[in-house]
Amino acid sequence: MAYFNYHAKAKKLISQGYLIHYEFVDNWNGIKPALVLYFKNANPMPIREYRWQEYLPLIGGRVKRINIQ
Repeated sequence: MAYFNYHAKAKKLISQGYLIHYEFVDNWNGIKPALVLYFKNANPMPIREYRWQEYLPLIGGRVKRINIQ
């Protein structure tokens, strides 16, 4: 079975311009809290809080932020 690099895929989709929007949610299927990335051509991808610092520079200014409280 091949290794699936989740974060490499998410970052590649962002760099290719497929990110539609993102949101911060309190709970996404047990991931608390989560940054959820929505793409044109892929399922939503939740990101755990300890990884946010990797993604915020990549997504800043590219799409509208939607915050859900």
